[in-house]
Amino acid sequence: MKCFAPIEAPDCPGPFEPGLGYTREGLISVRPSLNKKRCPFCHELMGDEQKVRFERNRAGLSTLLSLRGMSVPGREQLQGSWTDTVAKLLERFYNGYFRSFGVSPCPYSFCLTGSGGRREACPFSDIDAFIILDRNATHADKSMINSASRFVSKRLLQMLEMQGADKGFEFCTGGLNPLAYNKKLKQVIIPETLTGTAQQLSEVLEKYLNSQDEYKSHIVGGLSEAGFAFGDRSLFEGFGKMANEILQKPCLGAFDEPDIATSHRRRLALGKLEYLTNHPECRPPRPDATRFDLKNEFYRTPQWIAAALSQWYDIDAVSTDDQITKLAARNLISTSTRQNLKKAMEMPLLMRFKTHSKTGEEWEGVRAKDHDYKEIKVPDAKSVQKEKHRKWQEDHVKKFNEKLPQMKEKDVELTSAELTQLREHAVVVHKLWNLAKQFYDMRKPGLHNSTDGTPRCRNPFMAEPF
Repeated sequence: MKCFAPIEAPDCPGPFEPGLGYTREGLISVRPSLNKKRCPFCHELMGDEQKVRFERNRAGLSTLLSLRGMSVPGREQLQGSWTDTVAKLLERFYNGYFRSFGVSPCPYSFCLTGSGGRREACPFSDIDAFIILDRNATHADKSMINSASRFVSKRLLQMLEMQGADKGFEFCTGGLNPLAYNKKLKQVIIPETLTGTAQQLSEVLEKYLNSQDEYKSHIVGGLSEAGFAFGDRSLFEGFGKMANEILQKPCLGAFDEPDIATSHRRRLALGKLEYLTNHPECRPPRPDATRFDLKNEFYRTPQWIAAALSQWYDIDAVSTDDQITKLAARNLISTSTRQNLKKAMEMPLLMRFKTHSKTGEEWEGVRAKDHDYKEIKVPDAKSVQKEKHRKWQEDHVKKFNEKLPQMKEKDVELTSAELTQLREHAVVVHKLWNLAKQFYDMRKPGLHNSTDGTPRCRNPFMAEPF
């Protein structure tokens, strides 16, 4: 039997033999030894020709992301093509597992969420996902799918090990994955897992909607905004209808005020804007900065604005581009806001592809040649009112200072032209961030009317000019 390597075994001499890396529970986790030159998928020794190809392919998961010589018309096409590649790879992994043991799974739908669901993933973005099972699925059916998910997880980790990367192209380490396994805590974080029928997953969504735990909140966000990857699309559509009904239900607790009512969907929108406008890692970059975090300082602002406005106004769209288009079509954002949201997404996301492929992992830091790395300090406690926001400040400072040695080693140096472009984008992102803060502040309790009695809950994103 031929080796079931994910790329039609370009590095494997074959043949695949059961027992040389496979068990009934999945692939044996064996770190590939570059000295022995074994195939990382079936562990057979490679010949001279395969060794050459292995060394060539090893740099940057090049069988998936060899961007050199690749003609790409633009960001949307590039990211959409990448997401399709990831979905096809995962589908081959799952199908390969089922074929290798001669079993047929029950009908299921594999769903991508996060950047994959939005079709905005970059080469080493982690994979947020869940699996919807047929409503007649048995416990044995779920166990089989779970075994396949463990197998696929190990495959992805082996690919990372080949690259020598610490993180990136693997199932979400925070628990937003089919097994709900949190790599950081080394445990399953919800007993239900994220593999189940549409009814079971909708119950998970409703159960944890008001959770203050960051990992459970991440799961809620993932179940709320997802895209179909492969399998039975009707299962995905059925779950979407159930999730929408739950999110439209009224609830108490907007702005952490127990008596302020809104829908679950709008409360999630307010939560996004609160995090965006109060968490220090999401603050827009200064136009004169010499170091940038492409994901948090650039991408997050337009992405979360579009997502929050779509949730607030009940826009049915998942990708940021679709959300912006539909918001503009309903005149909920001005023409200049639409143009600047698109502009804020464009160059930084293309640069994320560059940093991922250059560093060989999910790394977002870029710098000017003369950047001086320094530790940061926690701001004066009096300047931050909410205890939750003070905790965000403290955690950010600790995390930043711990990562300082890695920043010095891994940050990608910008050309003078790239630095100029990013600084121009920083001005746009700062304006968008200020509008987000206005939108959020105008909806705080007690601020619904100004001193002269006129309504204050307007939408600042509708104003012209930008």
